[in-house]
Amino acid sequence: MIRDLARLLRFRPRALIDSVLSYPRYFGTIKPELMNSAPAEFEARLRCLRSSWWPKTLECPVGHRILVLAPHPDDEAIGSGGFLLRHRGLAEIFLINLFNGEGGGRLPSEPWRDDPAYKKELVTERKREFQESAARLNATIVGYLDLPDGQRLPSIEDARRLRALVDIVRPDVILLPWLLDRQRDHRVTNVLYAWGCHDLECAVIGFEIWDLLHPNAMLDISPCLAEKLDLIRVYRSQTTTIDYVSMAEALARVRAFTHSVRPDRGGAVEAFLALPNREYCDLVQAMFGPPGALGDPASLF
Repeated sequence: MIRDLARLLRFRPRALIDSVLSYPRYFGTIKPELMNSAPAEFEARLRCLRSSWWPKTLECPVGHRILVLAPHPDDEAIGSGGFLLRHRGLAEIFLINLFNGEGGGRLPSEPWRDDPAYKKELVTERKREFQESAARLNATIVGYLDLPDGQRLPSIEDARRLRALVDIVRPDVILLPWLLDRQRDHRVTNVLYAWGCHDLECAVIGFEIWDLLHPNAMLDISPCLAEKLDLIRVYRSQTTTIDYVSMAEALARVRAFTHSVRPDRGGAVEAFLALPNREYCDLVQAMFGPPGALGDPASLF
């Protein structure tokens, strides 16, 4: 009788039990407040998409004073290593590191530990790796902001500190993870840059790591793909926990297929969102808020 009633009401006890057992595991992961930023992010993605109908193939040198804003030591290699290698010897290359990297990867010699002494040693190791990467790129490290990983909300003070370092370089091209890359510190980097550097006369080139962008520019990195992968391998503290090497190679191959630079759609490509500086900063501020007035903090996630 109960079975007949359940059939009549289209009620399935097993489905109810499965849902009760399954959905609680998502509580605390999917937070309603994260949906608040959805309209702003949708509009930002739409604006990026409008610029990407006819992607342009970049020719080297794209600029003569190139500055990379690396949220963490390794982002310059993973996201734009091919671009930088192709510009080595053709342009001056400068690096700024914003976050100290205490929350990512682990020391190759031992498991990660949540204690200050371990984190201090990890920060030191990541800086050493960053310096080796810079040496391979013939790049100059301009400075470090030493912000703690994952804990910082954007502030005008930090934006001013970043601007002071950028002014040392006077770049004509800025590279950084694109504004909607799915990593909190990457988004904070964009906010700090847009708050502090809106008035610069330069081009901004956003690269992809944690989320695929809508590219309006690409660069053939086939001649230096192997060297880019070796550059990523410099970061042993990171590749011990995540296979960035395979990811970077696979992405470069896929981009070469979807945005062909060769007749057989082979080779390797890095894809970018490239915009004039003011236009890029306007897009960031529309998404996250004007200088000193961060919108919804959930938009950083």
